[in-house]
Amino acid sequence: MGDSRGRFVVRPLAAQSFLADLEVAPGKIYTVGRSSCCDLVFKDGRVSRRHCQIFVDAGNSLVLHHGVEKGADICLRSSVVYVNSERISLGSSRVLVPGDRVFLVAPVKDSIQDTGFTVENAGESSDAIRSSLEELEMNVQRRQVKSKADHLGPSLNCKVKRVKASVEKLIDKSRQLRSECFTRNSSLENRAFVGKERDLEEVEQIGGDTKVASCDSFPKSSGLCMNKLEDVQPSRTDVSVADLLAPLEDIREMFVASFTTDIIWFISSFGLPKTLPVTIACHDSERSWSTAISDRMEHPYCEWPNLKVVYPPFPVLRRTNDKSRMRGVGCHHPKFFLLKRSKDIRVIVTSSNLNYRQWLQVSNTVWWQDFPLRNTRDYSSLFSSKITDGGERNGDFAAYLAGFISTLVKDVPSEAHWATDLACYNFSKATVSLVASVPGLWEELLPFPESMKELEKSYLGTVATTVAGISHQFSPKCDPNGLRLRKLAALLNSLPLDPEGMVHVQLKRAKDLPADPNAVVISVVPPTQQLRFLEQSDIVSQAEELPIGFLPKRAAAWVSTLCDAGLCSLRAMLWPKQVLGVAAGQSKSVLQLKLHVFEGSKFGELLSKDQESAMSNLLRHIQRKYGLRRLKEVLAEHKWPDSAEVDFVYCSSSIGTSLSSNFLASFSDAAGRKASLDDSCESDPEWGRWTAEHEAANPSIKVVFPTLDRLKSAKWGPSSYRGILCFAERTWERIKSTSAVNLHDAIPCPPSREGIPMHVKVAQRRFKSPTSSQAFGWIYTGSHNFSPAAWGKYINKAARNDDEYQPPCTRLHICNYELGIIFIDPPPTYQDDGDSNTTKQQNHGGIHSFTLPFRVPAPKYSSLDRPATGSAIFQLVQQLGEGQRSVLNEAGEHEGVSLSDVEIDTQEPEEDDASSSACL
Repeated sequence: MGDSRGRFVVRPLAAQSFLADLEVAPGKIYTVGRSSCCDLVFKDGRVSRRHCQIFVDAGNSLVLHHGVEKGADICLRSSVVYVNSERISLGSSRVLVPGDRVFLVAPVKDSIQDTGFTVENAGESSDAIRSSLEELEMNVQRRQVKSKADHLGPSLNCKVKRVKASVEKLIDKSRQLRSECFTRNSSLENRAFVGKERDLEEVEQIGGDTKVASCDSFPKSSGLCMNKLEDVQPSRTDVSVADLLAPLEDIREMFVASFTTDIIWFISSFGLPKTLPVTIACHDSERSWSTAISDRMEHPYCEWPNLKVVYPPFPVLRRTNDKSRMRGVGCHHPKFFLLKRSKDIRVIVTSSNLNYRQWLQVSNTVWWQDFPLRNTRDYSSLFSSKITDGGERNGDFAAYLAGFISTLVKDVPSEAHWATDLACYNFSKATVSLVASVPGLWEELLPFPESMKELEKSYLGTVATTVAGISHQFSPKCDPNGLRLRKLAALLNSLPLDPEGMVHVQLKRAKDLPADPNAVVISVVPPTQQLRFLEQSDIVSQAEELPIGFLPKRAAAWVSTLCDAGLCSLRAMLWPKQVLGVAAGQSKSVLQLKLHVFEGSKFGELLSKDQESAMSNLLRHIQRKYGLRRLKEVLAEHKWPDSAEVDFVYCSSSIGTSLSSNFLASFSDAAGRKASLDDSCESDPEWGRWTAEHEAANPSIKVVFPTLDRLKSAKWGPSSYRGILCFAERTWERIKSTSAVNLHDAIPCPPSREGIPMHVKVAQRRFKSPTSSQAFGWIYTGSHNFSPAAWGKYINKAARNDDEYQPPCTRLHICNYELGIIFIDPPPTYQDDGDSNTTKQQNHGGIHSFTLPFRVPAPKYSSLDRPATGSAIFQLVQQLGEGQRSVLNEAGEHEGVSLSDVEIDTQEPEEDDASSSACL
């Protein structure tokens, strides 16, 4: 063999054993990273495109440099490099010796999934080191060996101890050689490279364990604040993921929802125990649109057996223009955590996706609150319509959260407990209201029937479903003479109508039906036999009832489970004209059925696994208000004086492609804005409503979005905003010549955050009392971008020729899953005590307890200003040269998007802005 001096072999770790070894020879600099142009390529999302470099110096020593050669492209600031257990700062260098282990991500103790490489001498002498390293990876790194050793007898324990001892000697010898080489080349860093260490070190490697430092001043109960940023001095209220998870050892279970996720970063950077049950709900372009139930959940990592990833489904309400894909539009966009602990549950709602960049390099909002454990479960708290013994309705925080989570875990029975277990906690002290969006076409909710007023205290909610099999029941084959159809008409005409024009029908279990053991038969019965579900149904004779169909199988599965166990009872109602139209074949629409759900005789008892899944389905199907309707429901509890308004702003990192006067007016109307009232128009149903005409004449909302000039002063260059901001060029071309959209520049606040991208979605409407200088109003923060896809768009549904039996309605079309909170500082309460004094309802410190993440008032766009659209950012980076474009690639790659994916005045979907929101 030839001379091996100055020649080394870089061998990937066990997790990347499929990669070829790299032989490092003098006279060349070798690049390590994720880009295909690197000499050693690691296809790991946590690795930068050009992560580090290795070369042989003049003294025949192997040198590692964190970054790349000065003057070329640099790696992303978030990248890390560890040599054994020592972290190497960005821009610095270290001498490597045979036996050193280099990690390109934070190493995790006992993990076999680490990304990195080992160093060996080229030649025969490397065989001994390779053998020892293989022993290390096979006997020490794998925790399975350690866990099984205690059960296989003392002989195996002795072997493991001998292996550990030999490996420790090898490591000690390697460290000694490394120390000698480093002393000999102490001036290497100053001679070849320059670098600056980070001031903020969040992760400390001590003895191979990952420990996360938390902030001692972090409030322990609740708060509305911003995330901590690296290289930025945090304020007293800023929080990090480590702060929110502390104390880590007290967490029993965890539920996380996000759009883009870096799961490996999350589970490896904060020391999460591998046995901790963690459920992560996220978006997937394939699984989210799949109809296969098996695609709803997966276990992606064998090293983390209790980690489950859930993919919430989307209803296919509208197809894309690309018929080859045949997918709907929308994205799973909420960002929140649920942390079950020994004495409470922590709820965290944020605007940050689950990845390093958004938590440490981008400004985001964070709200959290801890809710104590109850002594006993209270399932009634999961139903907002439930009236307490004091005559008041339950607060709806728990009910709304349970309903939203149940939509995310659809078709995943093992995760249904996340919705039902909320009954174990007391949410009565919630300081905010939840606002959610769920994909679908949502109709207006029907009021509770007056005919059931005596049952209101046991009322849980209303479920909208359909009737299956009615066309078959009254087809010419089953009813050749039309006798059943005539009997149906006679029975329906004899039934009393409620104020909504509906009639009661009978539900009855059919347990012996071979086709479906969960079958529920729907029958029309005379007025004297209007009975509750499964109560005295045996006295209804077969001659008096007329079956018209069944509940759909999927609905019958959970309905029968709850009702057979006595947990719930139901009453059903439908429109008689629609029944006759569908039965006679005059209407091709499906027959709508309303199920009013009440407490059963055993409601409140401990649920089995099957009953938990059924209860979760009930929570998912109960009618609720989402999007704009939910916003209006929450804010309508107070009367907001338009004349006292100081400002009304919405700052969003994404602006919808369907932004128009109609959407702006719908949002303002939901926020409580009223038009000038004219008594002569009081009979008009639209009287007082803020419309698109009002919005076009007098824009009500200041839309806050950064100008292109704002990006020129960015701390890390304009490319750092890529993947964060989304404003379609076509939308800007459409609205720039009109006054419909009132655009204002987004200047980060406080000043220490200037130049840092904002991913916030914050709305505020603020007022000042005419008799006091104290302000009041409300603040929204969460995941909703300012778009119809997130908040919904109203669609007027008129009766069609073949559907004249179904009443017309206004539906709200929502594309995305979203979640946010509204903090309300209510208007003053005036008391006539003779002195006309005003007293104020204080709410958790008032609206000024939270400083908005952008400057208020925000400066209005000038005639020369241009928003930071995707194509504008692309053109700006092109003007800055090749060096800045490479930084753009670095930032984009960490978001999973390459430079070629940057929007350049491209074809955009006609459907709201679902695809635009999906970029964020």
